[in-house]
Amino acid sequence: MSDEGPRPHGNKPIPLPPEFTDPLVITLRERHPGLQPNETLMVSGEMAQGHSLVRLELEDPKQTSRLWFEGVVENERNNIDSPVEARDLAVDCVDALIEAFLVNARSVRFVPDWKELEDGGTTFLVRGEWTNPKLVSEADALLAEHGFDANGDPV
Repeated sequence: MSDEGPRPHGNKPIPLPPEFTDPLVITLRERHPGLQPNETLMVSGEMAQGHSLVRLELEDPKQTSRLWFEGVVENERNNIDSPVEARDLAVDCVDALIEAFLVNARSVRFVPDWKELEDGGTTFLVRGEWTNPKLVSEADALLAEHGFDANGDPV
């Protein structure tokens, strides 16, 4: 992705604009035919002077499966001067993660804690989670029925 897009000032993150993320969703669908047409695919993220983050979310229409993961590239750690270059590397990271997920029959598991990965001399931070929103909602309703909040604390 060579589109320059907005540039961050200082280290205040700015969101990736739809003019960048919308075409990226189309590109990811074209690159990964294992993505089902009925699945919702969303891409978001942010750029700052010190890092770029790209987040991918994939949800089935029955809300029985939601996957999200994030890839971050820290500029200083990777000797990168341009936030745009870091953003593009973060895009490559989530592209590789979705590829691994699909190639491995959707059996790759992500954890919500940051994990370091190295590829081609670049250090990436990645994290993610695979949940069942419908099951979580049913569990929360059951807890509420018995006087507890979603964390299991009495209300």
